[in-house]
Amino acid sequence: MHNVGHGRTVDNVPASEARSIINMQHLKIISNMIEKLKQTPEGSGSMFDNTFILYITDSGEKHHSEGLEFPAVIFSGNNIPSAKKGMYVRYPYYLREGHKTLGNFYTSILNAFGNPIEHYGDLDINLQSVKLDQRGPIKGLFS
Repeated sequence: MHNVGHGRTVDNVPASEARSIINMQHLKIISNMIEKLKQTPEGSGSMFDNTFILYITDSGEKHHSEGLEFPAVIFSGNNIPSAKKGMYVRYPYYLREGHKTLGNFYTSILNAFGNPIEHYGDLDINLQSVKLDQRGPIKGLFS
């Protein structure tokens, strides 16, 4: 992946195509796992009904990422607090009002599942210096 990240061709496959192949392979694995969970009875439904899967690609906004953008996909069953279904969600950029961090995202997940913490991980000192609120779950993200 290091060479792919640097935009180099690997085994005659251009880096952009290799990244797509890898991401699609990951999603096929997740899809197969979900199908198996759906076929496994649990309670009055299936095991997938009680499952939450968070997939975060290792492909941020660029190679040697600064961590400003990390695409994430949530797959969840019927009995799970869910994020806004079928929605693409983007928050304001870094140091702007309304910006949210991965810590806010993880805080939201933990709160949705009954662990009411104020913040997951360390607070961002740059966001603290401009007095942007980083505590608590992201409002309205999970139902």
